[in-house]
Amino acid sequence: MSEQLLSPSIYRNYQPGHNGFFYTPGGQTWIVFHANPSTPGTCDGNRYTMAQPIGWNSDGTPAISPPAALTQDIPEPV
Repeated sequence: MSEQLLSPSIYRNYQPGHNGFFYTPGGQTWIVFHANPSTPGTCDGNRYTMAQPIGWNSDGTPAISPPAALTQDIPEPV
């Protein structure tokens, strides 16, 4: 797993978890997960769902970036 996912968030999306992966009809791989706007996060309804594309390293492991800023425009999956 990427150490970046385990590090404090530079975009204030904390405790990413309960992730899943999906493939788009065009063959992209995406990760979907929840995060919290503060740390320590709780399960009080402030969590939100995030999704972003991932890439692949040359050794076949996923190249997962840290959770993006909520204001970042991520194109829809294709």
